[in-house]
Amino acid sequence: MKPIIVLLTTLLLNMSATATIITVDNHYPSMGDYNNLQAAQNAANNFDTLLLTPSLVGYPSTNILKPLTIIGNGYGDGTSTTLPHCIIYNPFGIDPNAAGGKICSVEINGRIDIYATNFTIERCKTGQIQLFGGSSNVLLHQNLIIAGFSIQYYNQSDATLLNNCILSDNYFCLVNGSQITNASITALNNIFINKQNGAFKAIELSNTNSYFANNIISPQQSGIISSFNNIISDGSLPSTNGNQLNVDLNTVFMDYANGNYHLKPGSPAIGAGLNGVDIGIYGGSTPFIDGGLPPLPSIYYLDVPINGSTQNGVNVTIKAKSNN
Repeated sequence: MKPIIVLLTTLLLNMSATATIITVDNHYPSMGDYNNLQAAQNAANNFDTLLLTPSLVGYPSTNILKPLTIIGNGYGDGTSTTLPHCIIYNPFGIDPNAAGGKICSVEINGRIDIYATNFTIERCKTGQIQLFGGSSNVLLHQNLIIAGFSIQYYNQSDATLLNNCILSDNYFCLVNGSQITNASITALNNIFINKQNGAFKAIELSNTNSYFANNIISPQQSGIISSFNNIISDGSLPSTNGNQLNVDLNTVFMDYANGNYHLKPGSPAIGAGLNGVDIGIYGGSTPFIDGGLPPLPSIYYLDVPINGSTQNGVNVTIKAKSNN
């Protein structure tokens, strides 16, 4: 068993170098330091890490009032073999005092309201993200966002969107012009897909500074100011700067109709982005991670004999991957 001990010890030491690790387990009896998020947050110091135990029962929501890192085990791929994962019920609020924090690899069953600066939502699944006044330098990274009005910006909020899969029945990225002044959006290697088949625009921006590159958009957009090397299913972007217009997305993805957004062989997105990267969520320096696995080592193969001896020990075969 020594290889397992060494691996887990190394992981914990690396994480402990910067903050205390607090475990949260809502099972009964609980094996964690705390059995709910609120109690764990109350006990935590700034920049501590809360590790959530996978569970078939969701964690009740709480407003995050400190700069903490909250990490789950991903949200799964929706198959019958998906292991239990970490679900937090909505609404889930990020207070201004949580500036500098992060939520990683959890499913938010509803909406995330962000009021903080320098906050990161990474490898999560959620229905909606709202950014309110003062929520500057927000990073939305490798997320799966599925709902009507998926992303909304209010009152001078700004964010960077990297490698997100944004699916909606209404606007994917709505900015209300009556409430926005000088909002700023940078979007790289995302997909914005509207499931209403043209009933709504995929993106609608107003009074907003925006830079969009290496994205795939369907069916239409308005308000994007700077656009480079995007693919769109209609003609609503300029036909300059490497943009590809009126593209049939069935020629882009492995299975567009059923939500497999990996690029098929010969896809017009392959190598067509800025600096020769692939366009879409699997391109760029930080490709989308299916299922939202956290950027921590995980064991995916373990072979332990049933029998051993004090003289010869036990030969254990273990395989792990980094999930970076």
